[in-house]
Amino acid sequence: TNIVPLVGGLIEEIRVNVGDRVDQGAPLIRLRQAEFDLSVKRLAYARDLAKSELEDALRNWDNANRLRQREVISLDDLETRVAVSRSKLGMAAVNLSLAQQELTDSIVKAPFRGVITKRFVDEGAFVPSVMRSGSPVVQLQKIDIVIVQIFVPETYLTSVSQCMHAIVHI
Repeated sequence: TNIVPLVGGLIEEIRVNVGDRVDQGAPLIRLRQAEFDLSVKRLAYARDLAKSELEDALRNWDNANRLRQREVISLDDLETRVAVSRSKLGMAAVNLSLAQQELTDSIVKAPFRGVITKRFVDEGAFVPSVMRSGSPVVQLQKIDIVIVQIFVPETYLTSVSQCMHAIVHI
């Protein structure tokens, strides 16, 4: 399996080499975290701002509702402001969740237990995301079962039998 990162970025660390055995979930590559961290922080502030705007809009709506009961004002504008503020908060929350997922995805992990058979990049290389037809960073092969085919010269054929155990050195 050619392993491609889900997000694009600059490779900061490659934790494996050809021939390394890795367990499922083991980190293989870490992209530079700075941009992802800043994106999460920026979007957390955007969510907090949207939350504050919604609280302010609800407070204004509540105050205006009291005045409307006395038939002093209309609430149409404030109801719209509350709806817009709710939508902004929802969008900010979704954007923050996406940024947090990208931060998580910036560490490429082994999808299964296997052996690194190829390494296509080195530290410092920029890799695009899988969505932008990303190139593989490493190749991982599952080699739990290995089939070895050996040709035996005819002179030794009588000393070999089916299901015979053998030691193979590679």
